[in-house]
Amino acid sequence: MPLHHRLLILAWQARHNLGLPVLVGLLLGVAFGALAPAPYHASITLQLAADQARAPLLQNITAAGNSQTLKDILLRPDVLTDAATEAERPIHARNVQLDILNNRLLTIHYASPNPANLASLVEAIGYHFIQELLAPERLRLDELANATATDLANVQVQLQRPGLPAAQREQLSAKNRQLRAALQQLVADQRLVNTAFVNNSAQALLWFAGPADVTPPQPWPLRLLLGAGLGLLGGLGLALVAGAMRQLRPTKVDHAQHTTEATGLPVLGDLPWLGPVNSGPQGVSVRVGSKTLRPVAFAEVARLVWALQHEVASDRKGPLVLTTPHGHTGLSLLLLLLAESLGKQGKRVLLIDLNLKNRGISRILAPSATAWAYSLMPPTTNGKGKSNRLPALALGGLPGVALLPAPTLPATLSQLNQPTLLKNLLTRAQQEYDVVLIDPSPADATNRQNVDPLMVAATASSLGGGVILLARAGVTPLATLSEAAAQLRQAGANLRGVILNRVDTLSERQILARLGVRVKNA
Repeated sequence: MPLHHRLLILAWQARHNLGLPVLVGLLLGVAFGALAPAPYHASITLQLAADQARAPLLQNITAAGNSQTLKDILLRPDVLTDAATEAERPIHARNVQLDILNNRLLTIHYASPNPANLASLVEAIGYHFIQELLAPERLRLDELANATATDLANVQVQLQRPGLPAAQREQLSAKNRQLRAALQQLVADQRLVNTAFVNNSAQALLWFAGPADVTPPQPWPLRLLLGAGLGLLGGLGLALVAGAMRQLRPTKVDHAQHTTEATGLPVLGDLPWLGPVNSGPQGVSVRVGSKTLRPVAFAEVARLVWALQHEVASDRKGPLVLTTPHGHTGLSLLLLLLAESLGKQGKRVLLIDLNLKNRGISRILAPSATAWAYSLMPPTTNGKGKSNRLPALALGGLPGVALLPAPTLPATLSQLNQPTLLKNLLTRAQQEYDVVLIDPSPADATNRQNVDPLMVAATASSLGGGVILLARAGVTPLATLSEAAAQLRQAGANLRGVILNRVDTLSERQILARLGVRVKNA
């Protein structure tokens, strides 16, 4: 098979598991890139002479607690209000950000869609941040300098007293020198703090390392491209997460061996994908190009029908019940194919629709039929010696095939839920037809306006019939199929096998055929 065909097949198989999440992520990413605001970014860097700092906060600004303190100082209302007044434009605190690069460098960022006065705004924020940050340091230095000056003055007064012993004078002189040195250092520290607001001052404790930098927003094509890239990555991640979650879900019916191991029943065959199927009173047909074909003539369908014919052979005259663990497994299609094939062989076939969950067979074959009421009592003989027959509908397009539609009258529904009366109905059907095919509700159907599918299966089995389960490969959980088989056995049903509907597990050629049909119909 050519490489492009294989790539097309892989893309088709991954359309839901991978393609859909990636497509959704791509669309969301592009929408975000197109609709998200495109702000200007202004930043300014502050440098700290950490080796000259005396306050603990400034000695290690990268510490966790100190970092948060610095951010709180930056976002104080008085700092932002003073900066906004100076720059003559409002400031939104959510757009202000502080990055601490290391123990010497801090960067203040501000984002805004309005570029007017943006550079002066971020510079004003930095200036007032410095002022607010160093205010406690200046206050501490002023208090220490005043206290030291007072102590120094007291020592000098004591040194001027006459008759002071030499030892005491020596001690006071040493203390005088110590206080002078401390006061000189405090004065130097005060000068250092006071010059911290001078731009580019090499003697400042904290100063602007450079002028404010304003970066314009990215061009919209680049924003769309970045948004699409992020969306693709997000979609791919979502697909991977969804795939991992699918691995945790119950195992689905797939291989015949696993199905047999789980249910103890043989797999009688596979119902393949037939293409776009048309079903009606004329039978089942498919369109292939300009031709209309009958699936009963397909080799794979004929093989499946041949396997089922052994279940309706003359030595097994009882009704054959085809049921499913749940709905939407293709049971109506299988029943129509089987009835059409047996009718062409000259057998008299009766389809009994007891699937009151959706009445699928009745809708397909008798769309105009409304409420049908029929007697479930044993046949009676009239005065001319003829017994009344079941009011089945003969199907003109399917020779030999008749339909007993799903009833809608409450009285008939009530009778169908009585095992004795249901057995009378099936007995009469056996007497009048060669083959009786029954479509009950799915095994999991539990509504009140329904006929118990377990009772239908058990009643048919008591008349010599059998029950066949239909599962949808790749969809029906293996545990659900096993549970349905156990319930049917416990009810007394004669289980004979399982059929797998392969509509969701296509071969490579079938995938290409389905793609061709969809492209043609698009």
